[in-house]
Amino acid sequence: SQSLMHVTDRIFLTRSSVDAVAASLPAGVLFWAILSLPFGTAVYTNTFVAQYTGAGKPERVAAALWQGVRFAILCGLLLACCGPFARQLLSWTGHSGRVAQMEVQYFSICCYGGLPALLSIVCSSFFSGRGRTIVVMWVNMGAAALNAVLAYLLIFGIGPFPEYGIAGAAWATNIANCCSCTLFAGLAAYAMLQE
Repeated sequence: SQSLMHVTDRIFLTRSSVDAVAASLPAGVLFWAILSLPFGTAVYTNTFVAQYTGAGKPERVAAALWQGVRFAILCGLLLACCGPFARQLLSWTGHSGRVAQMEVQYFSICCYGGLPALLSIVCSSFFSGRGRTIVVMWVNMGAAALNAVLAYLLIFGIGPFPEYGIAGAAWATNIANCCSCTLFAGLAAYAMLQE
């Protein structure tokens, strides 16, 4: 769903401006490169949830989930610290002028959304590790749909929304990740209370 959200953003940005598309690709690739290691590590929460569920140790499931949440928070905060260094990190692109400004803007905003993206994957592990992948599918599909709607509104400034361009694309993805994270956490808390 993360990849789908970024692709959706880029599709809308093609209608916004050529510079926005040129900026979103290197900034998005750098963001994903930095996010990949903690993202891949956070997915391991799924393994522990599955192991403890199979062993009949529900108290360990909660402990594994909380360990994943702590890891996601730590990495998300470290990722947010990359935002202020966007210009230096993106200097390798060799872009200048408007494209360079857009790269910095897109990357910085994406960095601030790393925390909900990581928390979302950790909280979704509660369901995927227990074999309830339908919940993961529906929440992720909802997040991707929300991102598409928000990206359209925020990139082009439809209705009461101001036109944010490339920043709107990044904020749409962040908002969608916040919503999926909140929904996963709420559903997981509800499921634990029912047991």
